[in-house]
Amino acid sequence: MDNSQNFGNKYFNWMVDWYRGTLYSGKNFKICWGGRSIERKDWIEIKQLLKDFNVKTVLEYGSGLSTELMGLEGIEVLALEAEQVWYDKQKNYFKEGIQFYTKGNLPVINKKFDFVLVDGPHGGGREAETLHAKDHADLLYTHIPGSEQEWLINLMGSWEMVTPGNFRVWKKK
Repeated sequence: MDNSQNFGNKYFNWMVDWYRGTLYSGKNFKICWGGRSIERKDWIEIKQLLKDFNVKTVLEYGSGLSTELMGLEGIEVLALEAEQVWYDKQKNYFKEGIQFYTKGNLPVINKKFDFVLVDGPHGGGREAETLHAKDHADLLYTHIPGSEQEWLINLMGSWEMVTPGNFRVWKKK
């Protein structure tokens, strides 16, 4: 990627320029957007929330690109990972910032975070994690497909959408 690329979004252009040097330093992963990872548009939304709410600590369910990007922002992240293969791949990079758990056996966490990110997996299966997350922060972001919003809306109960109609971002009333 050369410096002449323009993505049509001033904020995103700045972000790409800023990360360009950091991600190719050999200390971090290369950004691989999409697939099993978050998309650029998701990161722009998450990054704006981190800024708007002055987030310093994050509890994340699922680990990967979003975990690394938040770490590059200087945010303290604890990623809970239920897939052994992903935990094994990432434990050397995230060290104490990642914890393995088995489905149905979420860990006891005696800490409140500024923000919780419930990440995938596509196809559902994050109901228990979402309930667990509600105990650990007052601001929650769900990275799940729009087709799964009905169970999420029912699960959030008295919480409210930060932006009406955006079922991904919730805050405690």
